[in-house]
Amino acid sequence: MARPADGEGKCSSCGFLAKFDSLHSGPPPYIYEVPWHDRDSGELSTLSVAWGVHLRTFVHCYINQLDITECISSSYNDTERRIEVTKQVLQADRHCPKWKQYDQGFSPQEHLQEARMLEIELKRQQFEQKMQDDHKAVLLELDKRNRRFSWIIGFFAAAEVFAAFAQMAFPNGWPWLQGIFGSLPPPPPPMPGF
Repeated sequence: MARPADGEGKCSSCGFLAKFDSLHSGPPPYIYEVPWHDRDSGELSTLSVAWGVHLRTFVHCYINQLDITECISSSYNDTERRIEVTKQVLQADRHCPKWKQYDQGFSPQEHLQEARMLEIELKRQQFEQKMQDDHKAVLLELDKRNRRFSWIIGFFAAAEVFAAFAQMAFPNGWPWLQGIFGSLPPPPPPMPGF
């Protein structure tokens, strides 16, 4: 069954929706998960901590994508209206690009850590794919160059074989070829005494 707070892009279904302790001014170990009841109703329950101490909290986007507190405080003037305004602000469809599905039992810090790990894994996969593509391109280029080089070597090897065959077949050269180029060897000198 779908919850009223469900829906991609809504603050009410985002894992980064956090409750902050309104009395604490230090660094954030005082950030809490917002339960489904608060997300559905818009009424922020108080948090009970040790020895009967109850904390008053306010909701805020943990990654500061939207100033939820400002949106809520600018739209109401009494306590009853505040609950309805909070519900409307949380359940408005914002098409938030940083939205992350809320998993009950995980704090906003854990949601952020998971999102960062997924982002790092995606970047690693993209880098690995780029490396494979680059490696493939280099191998194709080397293969193309090797084929060209093989043709050149093959041509020179064939020319060398042909020259060796011609030298063995015609040790004195090719008279008809020498006649075409006019490079016939001079006739031998007459033998003395004849």
